Amino acid sequence: MRVDQIEIHTGTVDFDYEPLRAVEAKRTQTTVFSTPPSIEDVNSMLRELASNVGANAVLNVAYRKTNGYTGLGLPTIKATGLAVRKVADTVSCPSCAETIKRAAKRCRFCGAENTDRADGPATKYSTAHQVTTDGHCAAAPSMNYAPLRTDDGHSRIVWGIVAAVLILGVIQILSVL
Repeated sequence: MRVDQIEIHTGTVDFDYEPLRAVEAKRTQTTVFSTPPSIEDVNSMLRELASNVGANAVLNVAYRKTNGYTGLGLPTIKATGLAVRKVADTVSCPSCAETIKRAAKRCRFCGAENTDRADGPATKYSTAHQVTTDGHCAAAPSMNYAPLRTDDGHSRIVWGIVAAVLILGVIQILSVL
């Protein structure tokens, strides 16, 4: 699946899914003169993270915008969500390999019992998954990893410049002594 085909959903969805991992993306305006971050910027970052874990959708996406311009802060958009893999509503029959509905009890072609039924909690999830601030998902214990994060790297650039200026200042002071 191409990255641009990964779906982003802010509300409820009408399909079954398997939760994979919480994802978090942050985009900050680089300088006062550059364009401010947009929702589409962080959505593309979420799509990249989701593709890294094999997801084809991101659910429960929440956006938090901060307006900078106070002190050294620049505008930032942070997005969090749950990377999921859609569960197909059809499966192959284990006996005859014909395509049947996941909810079917028996194969309509050969009569074999469907062992991949969608009535168990292992294959069907509701849209009630809420990802907490620390990246945990109560409904899926295997999801209890730290969220997969990305940012645009601008904070590291700024701190690198600050560190370089401080080092040069210390060298200047030591050369005077």
